[in-house]
Amino acid sequence: MNKETVDYTKLSDSMISQSNQQKKTSFEKNATQANTSNNGHSGFCKALLAVGSAITFIRNLVLNTLFIIILLLAIIGIKACDSLVDENADLQKVATVSKKSAPVLFLNLSGTISDAPEPSDGYSRLAKELEKNLNNTSSTDVLSVERALKYASKDNSVREIFIDLSNLYSVTFSSASRIAEAVNNLKKIRPSLTVTSYSNSYTKGAFIIANACDKIVLHPLGNLNFKGMSLSNIYLKDALENFGIKPLVIKAGSYKSAVEPLTSNSMSDEVKEEYTGIVNGLWEEYLSELPNKNERNKLSALFSNEQKYLDLLAKFDGDEAKLLNECQVVDYLKDKITITHEYAKKYAVNKTNPSKVYVMYDDYLKYHDSKISDKKKTTATVAVIYGIGTITDHSDNKEAFTPANIKDQLKKAEKIKDLKTLIFYINSGGGSVTASESIRAMINDFKYRKNVKVIVSMNSIAASGAYWISTAADTIYATHDTITGSIGVFAVIPDVHVFLNDHGVYHDGVSTSEFENYSIAKKMPEENRVLYAYQIMSTYKKFLTLVKHSKYKLRLKDPKDFAEGRIFLANDARKLGLVDNIGNINQILVKEKKLLARRKHPNVNVVHIGAGDDNGMSLIKTILSSKAYTFIPNEYLKLTLDVIKSAKDKPNIQKGMVAISPVSVDFN
Repeated sequence: MNKETVDYTKLSDSMISQSNQQKKTSFEKNATQANTSNNGHSGFCKALLAVGSAITFIRNLVLNTLFIIILLLAIIGIKACDSLVDENADLQKVATVSKKSAPVLFLNLSGTISDAPEPSDGYSRLAKELEKNLNNTSSTDVLSVERALKYASKDNSVREIFIDLSNLYSVTFSSASRIAEAVNNLKKIRPSLTVTSYSNSYTKGAFIIANACDKIVLHPLGNLNFKGMSLSNIYLKDALENFGIKPLVIKAGSYKSAVEPLTSNSMSDEVKEEYTGIVNGLWEEYLSELPNKNERNKLSALFSNEQKYLDLLAKFDGDEAKLLNECQVVDYLKDKITITHEYAKKYAVNKTNPSKVYVMYDDYLKYHDSKISDKKKTTATVAVIYGIGTITDHSDNKEAFTPANIKDQLKKAEKIKDLKTLIFYINSGGGSVTASESIRAMINDFKYRKNVKVIVSMNSIAASGAYWISTAADTIYATHDTITGSIGVFAVIPDVHVFLNDHGVYHDGVSTSEFENYSIAKKMPEENRVLYAYQIMSTYKKFLTLVKHSKYKLRLKDPKDFAEGRIFLANDARKLGLVDNIGNINQILVKEKKLLARRKHPNVNVVHIGAGDDNGMSLIKTILSSKAYTFIPNEYLKLTLDVIKSAKDKPNIQKGMVAISPVSVDFN
């Protein structure tokens, strides 16, 4: 028997090849059968595939867009956080700057100077950095400026102070006066220290600060961006009628000045008389803030006669800067670069980098704030909370004057164990009645539960709804320039049914009562008008009761003397009894400290409680709104939202009632 040698490798390869060929043949056969059986459904499948592809594309587009937005927000946040993440490193850098003893402290007071302390929590600080980077805006608060000047009064390394007011576009009379007062206090402690102010154009507020300085410098092309004081309104009666809009005004008291712009085309004689007294009084108060009598006389004489001023200006070929310098309203005409080089030469700083002569205000403040360690044991605390701007029921802005934001501040104050006095700093023309009452009730409740004294500090304006809130205080202070009063209530309901009807919009339906059968697309029934009038009158009487109950001197007086929507300057308000004393927040604090010292509390701590937000979601809102407002004017945005809301909701007179001052003084 012959045996054959078998090559298993070749045999294996041959078998595999044969097997693969059989599988291929089988697959092709099956595929052919499948194609034959499904031939009738191919069009339907293609359609489904097309729809699926479209849905997938849309889904991916949306998800990718959201991802890109989130990524961009993260990048912006990271960049903005660079200055906030490593606080110790930042303070070490500031310390290095301070040790070099740059001789000139540079205070760049650009943007807005806020009355209230700026929020100190991480999210709010980040939001501020984002706002600065995205919209190129900056801000500070008056407390920080006062603190920096106080540090400089005890810091011999600071040889001079340079205050740049060129881009200061928003500051209240009260805040400007406080900064001027801080400069004067510094000069009392260090009379040899020179303080110089500079601006391209001085506003009213900037000039108050400048006049406390040793030198007032104006850019050679500059001017004074004010020539006096004014109060005015835009009147809309005919414009509204042209659009088929007639505002329905329901009010208690005369209150003419608040609603005239909507119901008239010009200012009435009565309102002109009222405003004339206010504006003349404000101008006198403004001039009295100038520390030098000669300075008051110069300004008063310069702008008292318009033709005389124009004649003087003609002698200088229209060069207002030269005229102001010649009249000694300003001391020098120079630009900022020249001043910097003069400082550098004076203090032997390398002329290739003259800015090293300055220590910047922000760095200086951070460095000295980090060194504070109060070793004194305090036995009493005075807390200050803040209400700034129009009083509203709700707002996403954590610095807005709303019940929720005031409640948050009161919660912080409630945690202070040795709290003896609560000071409510108010700068507001009023606003929503419901919000004002809610805040008043909270203050009243806090006062009795915590057994603390409550003082209201009125600043610039504290009228109407703001006065409503003030009735909860034990004592009311006002600054000399404060406008207060405006005790009245009204509601304005836009009657747009003519406009809507002309454009094909109507309202119809059934109801069990005529009170419910009303919308903006039809004329208001007379029954509704009468009902709203009763509600307004009832609210006004409650307002009067609150005022009389809180101020004994007003109990027997005729409301026409202090109410009816009339407004008053602080001194007149004090004579009437609406205000107890005249003084700013610093003067109130000095008095309270002395009073508490007599009650065996020699070391009094003062805590300023600012608004803040610990909610991370608000950061995203801030970022998005910062960019949105860049492209969409606030007026259009608000108008759109109001129209949408009005079309959706029925009029609510309770929410629509306002107690708001008719005037808003522009001090910038």
